[in-house]
Amino acid sequence: MILSLRSVLAVNTAPPAPLTSPAPAQKQGFALLAEITCGTQYAALNTAAVGSGLNALSRRWPLQRPLALRNFIPNPPSARLSWGRLMEEMAQPDTVSLPVSGFLTHLAVVEKQVEFICDEIEQRGQSAVVLQHSARMQQAAKQMGQLGIAALHALDSIGAAVGSNHFVRNSVLLRGLLHDVQEGRSPLVDRTGRLQVPELPQRRPPLVKRVSLPCVIECKGKEHRGTVTNISAGGLGVDCAAPLAPRSVIVVEIGERCMSGRVVWQSGRNAGVRLDKALKDDDVLLAD
Repeated sequence: MILSLRSVLAVNTAPPAPLTSPAPAQKQGFALLAEITCGTQYAALNTAAVGSGLNALSRRWPLQRPLALRNFIPNPPSARLSWGRLMEEMAQPDTVSLPVSGFLTHLAVVEKQVEFICDEIEQRGQSAVVLQHSARMQQAAKQMGQLGIAALHALDSIGAAVGSNHFVRNSVLLRGLLHDVQEGRSPLVDRTGRLQVPELPQRRPPLVKRVSLPCVIECKGKEHRGTVTNISAGGLGVDCAAPLAPRSVIVVEIGERCMSGRVVWQSGRNAGVRLDKALKDDDVLLAD
């Protein structure tokens, strides 16, 4: 299929040598999406804990150590400031990107709400706070649940677009918890009034192997030399001087291997490709 450039590329079927002393690089593409997704899900888990506590207080259910709500104040992922850039690189519409940024921005409001309620309890006592601020706490928990669910749906949509369902079990659990919070329930408060926060079932990011493999990329009938910079089961990171716009259909040839896929993000010379057919776990390209 690709003949014009194959002759100038050395075919090396041996495993690539490990990179030595790699220069620090800004996370991008799949790695950045995984980091923000993971961080947002942990923020959603803590939001469900805070919402459960506020609902319990507002309904006068037993809640041991209400001041411990401060321990569950959710924090946004450290890479959140890169979210807008990432969505531009992935050509995602505002309807997808805004629910995530809206939820992460609202976490500052959640912190203020928790601190206000805890300060009031310290100064006036729990009974007085419940009597005066019950409606406020119910509304705060409802809003947390709504924004969290919208953000999780958006992340699920982006994950589907790039062919990654690595964190889908987390999302199912979290949406259920936040739905209960939105409806005024306290799913993370047990019968004794203690906050019980579960571990997320998927805590590790997907395996991404860093490599440096020469390749040939065919896009829109033209062939270009490039380098595969990382490989995961569902996709490739490539470095190519030619512009590879998001949604472009391409074929990547590494040695004797040809893989088709679709570009899902692009930044300068770098692009991420979702493979049409995911690699098997024992594929030689994923081997150490």
